[in-house]
Amino acid sequence: KAAIINNIGDNLIIERYSDMLSHMSALKSAGTDFSSNVASTEFNALRTAFMDAYKSWQYVSVFEFGPAETKVLRTMLNTFPTDTDQIISNINDGTYNLELASNIDAIGFPALDFLLYGTGGSEADMVSYFTDSAQGQSRIQYLTDIISQMDGYLIEVNNGWLSTDGNYIATFKESQGTEAGSSISLLVNNLNKDFEILKNGRIGIPLGKKTLDIPLPYKAEAYYSGKSIELAIEHIKSLKEL
Repeated sequence: KAAIINNIGDNLIIERYSDMLSHMSALKSAGTDFSSNVASTEFNALRTAFMDAYKSWQYVSVFEFGPAETKVLRTMLNTFPTDTDQIISNINDGTYNLELASNIDAIGFPALDFLLYGTGGSEADMVSYFTDSAQGQSRIQYLTDIISQMDGYLIEVNNGWLSTDGNYIATFKESQGTEAGSSISLLVNNLNKDFEILKNGRIGIPLGKKTLDIPLPYKAEAYYSGKSIELAIEHIKSLKEL
């Protein structure tokens, strides 16, 4: 058990968070570049960085214990479907607190999915969404605020695991029993929970398996980008690897 826990801690959890942090940093940089120059090239680079980070998220969502549980990371980064009315209301108001429970459905990857893919019929329309004379700057600000919030949460969770900071990795490795709350128990329970999210939240509910076979496609993850299946495949790979 000690060997298993050490291997998972060092070679899966720490490595996956490190990879996610790298992709999130790239997303934040792409957001900054786009805010400085609102054009198609920067917009497409931001989209690419967004999807890379979203795929990376599929590999850490299963670890919703320890630092991630403390920061409710899954809720803050990937609550879907997103509330587009709330997003638009926040932008129009110009003042918002992204930490409020009322904004849980208006932040994270799903909100970015809407802002980068659901605001127009073409790429040109979506770029012009951010150059609008009345609301363009407010929309860019909201976009970058979301990314900054996500990056901050992820940094805190990652640091919570590191031996040089919160050192939860030591707690994880030292808990070698099988009782409730032990590392093996946390892994098994969260693996099951994450698989249920994949099976029901990402596949079953959009297909209508919870609503008498009435499809609810808008409830799929990454609805606006059309990348739902692509992300689900990454999720399956991540769970299979674990």
